[in-house]
Amino acid sequence: MANTTKQERVEQQFVSTLVAEQKYKSSGLRKSFEQCWNQVPSGLISKLNSKELLDYIIRHIVPKTNIPLINEPKGKYESIVSDNRKGFERFA
Repeated sequence: MANTTKQERVEQQFVSTLVAEQKYKSSGLRKSFEQCWNQVPSGLISKLNSKELLDYIIRHIVPKTNIPLINEPKGKYESIVSDNRKGFERFA
């Protein structure tokens, strides 16, 4: 690969993998990757290739870090049920 470091290759794969999952917001992924990369031991960085490093980061480090999630809106049914329950509590 032409003049790219291992960190740059892993970062590109990291961002594309997490965006493809559609679970995390894409706006903060580069900053989140820097936090994850700092937690990887230097021995692993020199020993593993970029694909193995990506797997290590996603399996062991991402669950421990705070990466902004995409919030899914509540359904209409859930909000109606919660409002009805509050109404019953007031009159009961």
